[in-house]
Amino acid sequence: MTTKIPPWLEFVREDPERDRVAALTPAERLQVFAELCELEAVILAGRRDRAELLASRDPMSPDAERQWLELIAKSRSA
Repeated sequence: MTTKIPPWLEFVREDPERDRVAALTPAERLQVFAELCELEAVILAGRRDRAELLASRDPMSPDAERQWLELIAKSRSA
């Protein structure tokens, strides 16, 4: 029995935004992060439910939590 690989399996999507962010220096990434935080503060300031939004937390998926804990362990052992 032969299997044919679907064409989408070998397709690597070009993502100019990902490439742009990957090319940023750490200082530039920090600047983008700071700007996003400022934008979020403006958005939250206009919401009546901001306290509830800030108090809530979406749970991580088991896979994301595993990866997060691995990254923490790796950073602590470095």
